[in-house]
Amino acid sequence: MPTAVTAIEREHLEAFIAADWRDIAIIRLFLDTGMRLEGMTELRHDASDPDLSDVDLRGNVVRIIAKGRRGMVLPIGKNVAASLATTCADS
Repeated sequence: MPTAVTAIEREHLEAFIAADWRDIAIIRLFLDTGMRLEGMTELRHDASDPDLSDVDLRGNVVRIIAKGRRGMVLPIGKNVAASLATTCADS
């Protein structure tokens, strides 16, 4: 049975990759949602058209296609939303 990542382990991981906001956003998204890699690689963000975007930074949710091709809406925390906003702004 997998164990949860402690806050200290999370801080150490983020400190290790602190130079790259994109990597921090990816790690935070994985830890916050538990989503699979496939779901993350299919995420789209379009700030000009929310209907085309899977990332809702105002609502703090991401929409993914999960295993079995079913849609899911996953809540994300404020830190994850901030990391994603920084990453999306830099893209």
